[in-house]
Formats: sequence, C-alpha cells, structure tokens
Amino acid sequence: MARHCSLDLLDPTRRVLMTILKRHGQASTETLATEAFLSIGATRQHMQALVDQGLVAFDLERRGPGRPRHLFSLTPAGQALFPQFYEEMADSLLAAVEAEDHDVRDRVFNRVAQAQMRRTLARLEGIEPSTRFKAAISALEDNGYFPSVTMEGNDARVSFLHCPLMGVAPQHPGVCEAEERCMRAAFGVEGIERAAHRVLGDSVCTYLVPVEA
Repeated sequence: MARHCSLDLLDPTRRVLMTILKRHGQASTETLATEAFLSIGATRQHMQALVDQGLVAFDLERRGPGRPRHLFSLTPAGQALFPQFYEEMADSLLAAVEAEDHDVRDRVFNRVAQAQMRRTLARLEGIEPSTRFKAAISALEDNGYFPSVTMEGNDARVSFLHCPLMGVAPQHPGVCEAEERCMRAAFGVEGIERAAHRVLGDSVCTYLVPVEA
C-alpha cells in the first residue's frame, strides 16, 4: 500500500517549490519563480509562508549595491516532509534481532525501550516516592504518550492515548514487553499491570499503577 508523506498536505504550488528546493539544495527567488512558472511577487508570498511555517529558511547574498538576494533552503522540518524509511529500517532490524537467541533479543528490546524513554527516566532520577507518580505522568506527557489518569481506589488507571512505538510494536511484541519494564522503572513501583493493549485491539494501552497514599 502506498504511503503518503506530509508533503501531500501542502498547497500544490508550495509543494512544487519545496520539490525544487529539494533538487537544488538552495535556490533564489528568481530560480524558484522560473521553474515553478510563477511571478516573482507570487513566489515571494509563497516562500514567506513556508518560512513562517518553519519549513524553509534563507540566507541573504549581497552582490554589490541594491537589495540582497534571498537564497532559500529546506529546514530539517522541511526535509522531514519528504518520504522517510526509518520505520521500515527499524522493522527489518527488529526482525533480524528476533531471529537471535532469547537473551540477545531481550537485551536489544530493552535498549530500544530505554532509548525511547531516556528523557523520561532521566527526569525522574532522585524524585521522592511521594511525588514520583505525578512526576512520571508529567514526564510521559512531555515524551508524547498523552497519559489520561483515573483513580480506582489505591490504583491509578493510566491510559496512553498515543504510542510512540506503534509503528513497530504490532510486528514485534518484544518491544511492548520491554516498554512495560520501562514503565515499572518510570513509576518506581512493583505490581504494575497492563489492563489494555493496543496491539491486541484495544483503543489505548492502559496500566494499573499502585499509588502511595
């Protein structure tokens, strides 16, 4: 099935301009206007919009008297709109890992999950147990998990509305097992149970987390 990159969501004219920049690496307003069959004025308007979106940056080139020339190039955000194959590469690598013995597989999947949660775990070092739960929720929020919390007695039902690992998790359950171990490390308590799992068809991943009174 064909994959559609975010470039497809741009205005068609701006998509053409982005593609010209991708081919040239850097281009002037005049070059962009010529290759896109636009007027200079229209090109400037489109390029300013792309700059405002953070997709394009420019340098000023001075050539004697008069107004300096704008030389446009794609920013990292602009480059990221073009097709990427990181997910496919990760999938191939994880498939190769799964062919190894059990100990090697577990070590690699642990490292994958730890790398994903490195910032979260780093923020929680030295946090007191009494404030650990709130700190963990805040760190997971900032790391893109979008946690939703409801209390059930002494347990918190923590549902993650987004899974940063969903691109590889369905084909590689070892990633989820490793992430679950990282969640225990993040919350700093034993007895955490997974109550819902997106890979098994649930709408979210949910953990039941014991919370200190």
